[in-house]
Amino acid sequence: MRNKLIKTGLLLCFSLAGIFNAGTAKAGSNLTQPGTVCKVTKRGGSTIYVSSLDKDFPLRRGASMIVVDPEPHQGIIVVKTMVNRKMTRGEIKLDDTNCVPILPK
Repeated sequence: MRNKLIKTGLLLCFSLAGIFNAGTAKAGSNLTQPGTVCKVTKRGGSTIYVSSLDKDFPLRRGASMIVVDPEPHQGIIVVKTMVNRKMTRGEIKLDDTNCVPILPK
């Protein structure tokens, strides 16, 4: 009985330590990194350009995106989002999103 209590106590301590470590690491980074999620903030929506299809697709305000390349190239960042029920990689204007860019030095 005592061994079960010790094992469950240790498991609880280790699981809580993992939660607290993940929270502090997440709060420390305030710049957009590849893999973070941001949204379309432009009123009336925006468009995403998909180069493989050579087409623009409309996105509604609040549509979520995953950042692929946060460094803006002439005001454009590369993101992944749902277009026609598929995850699609495309380019969108940085000003139309709430993504925080990584500026070149």
